[in-house]
Amino acid sequence: MNLKHLPLCGALKSAGTFTQLWVLLVLLFAGCLTGSVELAFVAPAVLCAYFFSDNLWKYLHLDTPVSLKTVGLTILSVIAAYPVVNLTAVWNQSMVLPESLHSVEEWMRTAEDMAEAILTQMLYVTTVWGFLRNVLTLCLLAAIGEEFVFRGILTNILKKDGKTNPFLVIWIVAAVFSAIHIQFYGFVPRMLLGAYFGYLVYYTRSLWVPIVAHFTHNFISIAACTYFQDSPEEMGDFDSIGAGSTLWLSAVCTVLFALLFLKIKTTASPDAGKAAG
Repeated sequence: MNLKHLPLCGALKSAGTFTQLWVLLVLLFAGCLTGSVELAFVAPAVLCAYFFSDNLWKYLHLDTPVSLKTVGLTILSVIAAYPVVNLTAVWNQSMVLPESLHSVEEWMRTAEDMAEAILTQMLYVTTVWGFLRNVLTLCLLAAIGEEFVFRGILTNILKKDGKTNPFLVIWIVAAVFSAIHIQFYGFVPRMLLGAYFGYLVYYTRSLWVPIVAHFTHNFISIAACTYFQDSPEEMGDFDSIGAGSTLWLSAVCTVLFALLFLKIKTTASPDAGKAAG
């Protein structure tokens, strides 16, 4: 979507990395004050793309068509990765800091419990419309907004000099993506997911692919939380799939995930990685 004929379009295209980062942070802060998912992530990302380029669609990697085959493989890869994500989550939750950092650990636990309580309250629904509302806001809009900001804007800002290793950028963005959720005992699995989303856009040149992956992961989590909302023990069992007595499933799914990811890479054009980097 070429918008260069509009006022201020591309006005900050030549601005330095830190200037663009400040603009992004200011817009995100302003968006978060509204308490709206659309304004907190989607609007700041679109505005940044408007100011930082004269082709919003291309800048956000939304101009590359995605085949149904790639979409299907992406969905299957996220499903295959779920037990492995659970395993890393179980490991992360068992983390114990040194005694000298006991006060820090208590604060982290308290923050984690508060975030969990808020999320549980948001997810508790008794109607189909309530569930669909959660799917719209916590799956679709969250996936679009967060991918626009992290795999779209932030990734472009950090690699704008053309010298930074694209894989280093992927992991930096993944760490920021995880940290911004302020859920310390889910940091590792969320960072790994963020890195996977980054690799998807790198190899396919399309932001639609990580959006599909992000939506799929959130949908599985939210559907499970809704289904087991009156059975905490069963929800705990679901979150433990891939760990403990089902550790073998993580091993199998790791191989399956790797094969699916390789297939996604090969379905992209041969120069996809080079162009995205």
